[in-house]
Amino acid sequence: MKNKFFVLFILLLATGFTVISANAGGKGDLRDINKHPKPDGTLLRYADAISGVIIDPDNIPIEGAEISLFDGFLLKNTKSDSNGVYNILQLPVSAGLMAVLFITKDRYVPSIVSFKRREGVKTDFPVILKRADKEKAGFVGGVIYQPISGGKIQHQSGINGFGREKRVWLENDGIIIETKSNQEGHFIFEVPVGHYLLQAEGSREKPVVEITEGKTVIRNMRSGIILVD
Repeated sequence: MKNKFFVLFILLLATGFTVISANAGGKGDLRDINKHPKPDGTLLRYADAISGVIIDPDNIPIEGAEISLFDGFLLKNTKSDSNGVYNILQLPVSAGLMAVLFITKDRYVPSIVSFKRREGVKTDFPVILKRADKEKAGFVGGVIYQPISGGKIQHQSGINGFGREKRVWLENDGIIIETKSNQEGHFIFEVPVGHYLLQAEGSREKPVVEITEGKTVIRNMRSGIILVD
């Protein structure tokens, strides 16, 4: 056990692995990724239908990128085509509530973005994914969220709110690696392969996540439920 602890600690130091708050926009640049406000000073984006092209920093389309849409309950997946194009015909949440898009591709840094549904709004959202530069590592990405569930009179689906600037941490044999969620509740870790216990401030969930080289694990952390009557 002590040997394993020591090896992981040295690996983290030697390879410069980092933990990062998730990108609030579509670009894969890891610098200042909490700081991408909209012109009106907010981070919120509105959409009913979303489309765009996924490219690398050299402007080359990325085929087969995974676009995973989280509605507060389930992940629904689609992929970019040979031209890097993706289309979401309609956000599967109630008007005025939110969904989260995860854009991932093996050996690329994942990107996360939130949208609030506004009927009739079609949004073009291009994405630039940066290639991961560390070997024997993978990513954990997710959102701290508050879902909304229907009451006796009215049923709604979607995300009601996010856990902003909450402590999020991974644990492996006593080593704790931590970060904070951004203004939309997003978080990303880049860590060596292995098994980790994931925890977040305000959430009772404690899932074990397995990190595989070059891949992204999506694991969202629920912080509560609101009933609508």
